[in-house]
Amino acid sequence: MRIGIDCRNILNQEKGRGAGVGHYIYHLVKELTDLDKDNQFVLFFEQDDRNVAKEFKNQNSKIKITILNSKIKIPFFYSHIYVSWKIIKERCDFVHFTANVIPLLYFGKSVLTIHDLVIYKNPDWFPEGQWFSRKVVVPVSIKRATSVIAISETTKKDLIEIFKVESAKILVVPLGVDLTKYQPLDNPNSIINSRIQKFGLTPPYIIFVGTIEPRKNLIRLIEAFQALSNSMELDSGYQLVIAGGKGWKYEPIFEAAKDNQEIIFTGYITEQEKIALMQGAEVFAFPSLYEGFALPVLEAMACGVPVVCSNNSALPEVGGEAVIYCSAEDSNDIARAISEALAKKEILSQLGRKHAENFSWVRTAQETIEIYETIDPV
Repeated sequence: MRIGIDCRNILNQEKGRGAGVGHYIYHLVKELTDLDKDNQFVLFFEQDDRNVAKEFKNQNSKIKITILNSKIKIPFFYSHIYVSWKIIKERCDFVHFTANVIPLLYFGKSVLTIHDLVIYKNPDWFPEGQWFSRKVVVPVSIKRATSVIAISETTKKDLIEIFKVESAKILVVPLGVDLTKYQPLDNPNSIINSRIQKFGLTPPYIIFVGTIEPRKNLIRLIEAFQALSNSMELDSGYQLVIAGGKGWKYEPIFEAAKDNQEIIFTGYITEQEKIALMQGAEVFAFPSLYEGFALPVLEAMACGVPVVCSNNSALPEVGGEAVIYCSAEDSNDIARAISEALAKKEILSQLGRKHAENFSWVRTAQETIEIYETIDPV
């Protein structure tokens, strides 16, 4: 078969694009093209991602790279007319659209990955201006797709509840983690200190990794950290590290932390910096209000770091029995969970790493290939 894959949102650290969707596309394509030598792959990249496209060019003789002119200034024309035209020209048997949407003028067979539908459940967590995508593009994409991949059972449940999609059309394929990169260090201090000096911090610290936005519930995490510090439950010198780029409505979060010099915002970090920061942390705290998967939780467990996360949405699917859960609505309960995780560091480190080993990008690719094999190319 000749299979197209939409790589427009792929991981590109040079451009500061490193969210979960980007990691998913990068690792899926990497493992797919390594595992599957029978099918042909046409990979659609934007101009700014030429450097990433080069990584795949020589990986498999059956790969074709198609570069899209992302400099086109009219968003609708580019995303729905031009991209559809470029894809149709390649005469693929079907195309895997990897980030929630299918161009409106593409009517061929398709696999569609849905990462989360949180905007439909809590639209107030997102900026205005996404009406067309939310009301038209995503619903049409889900209806038109031949098969739909959900990255968690939670996302599958949301698809059924919100869009009345038949259960048989949706297949759950969880994300993975690169266990060769994300791993505990036997004697981390000297290595980690050299990597994190630029951020002006030293262990011990608690860390959050993700976009700084209301959905991540960071104001309550800050309140929990301050409560622990004030109650002397944390040893002197503990810091809270909030690592990630600024998202929508980040200002109140910075305001909540302005009087505490022990709270450090790193800004955008590379994957190498993220790994080093996780490996050096005492606890990874992720009290999010809603997640379609939560890749950072899995990455922290792989690094052997005790994890605290909310007991909502897909987080229990990712954390299993290897994390300490808390109520996202209660900063006192977040503080309680952090304190408990510190007291159980050794066992949580072992449980987390073992649990993370159940997730791999190879598994993600293998299960995706199984879905491809169900698509009739005729």
